[in-house]
Amino acid sequence: RHRRHEMGLGKTPMAITIAAHCGKGPVLVVAPPVLLDQWCSEILHWWPSLTRDNVQVVRKGSDQPDTDARFVVVSYSILTGTVKQPNLHLRATASGEPYGTIIVDEAHALKTPDSNRTLALVPMLRAAAHVILMTGTPLANACATDVYPLLDGLCGGPDPIAMPLLKQWNVRYCLEARKVWRGRGRPPPQ
Repeated sequence: RHRRHEMGLGKTPMAITIAAHCGKGPVLVVAPPVLLDQWCSEILHWWPSLTRDNVQVVRKGSDQPDTDARFVVVSYSILTGTVKQPNLHLRATASGEPYGTIIVDEAHALKTPDSNRTLALVPMLRAAAHVILMTGTPLANACATDVYPLLDGLCGGPDPIAMPLLKQWNVRYCLEARKVWRGRGRPPPQ
């Protein structure tokens, strides 16, 4: 179900409350670095039975997921890592299982299908039982390509839905891509 909320109207408390009711844990929160401490504070505020020991804020790529953490809060860049050091150990729980619930703050950051962060995060989203994508930034002037990674991430879980290939998606839903791919301009992404 789609909810459109402007800044400051409760996306974060709503996501924390939904995660509390999902019961699949631990919960991974992916957010820009400047919001990590804010997420920790909000989690403790809206889920008062948790303590600071239950919320792990990952600050370095070398940090390991904590077995006691109910929430793991990490930035896009730390989770993604680099090509040489992809931080794969952060892409699963301390026990090696996929995260049951993943909250992605500023999810519009995943709009580029071939970016490192999108390539790292979408498989994790597809493996999770519950995914919450949050953004206050509309994709109003965007091509359908920009929503493809977000929808692809939402189509996983216990009853996965097969998404068409990106090229097929663009030919069907992105008018601009149709013009470009008919021999004028760059080739379609693979």
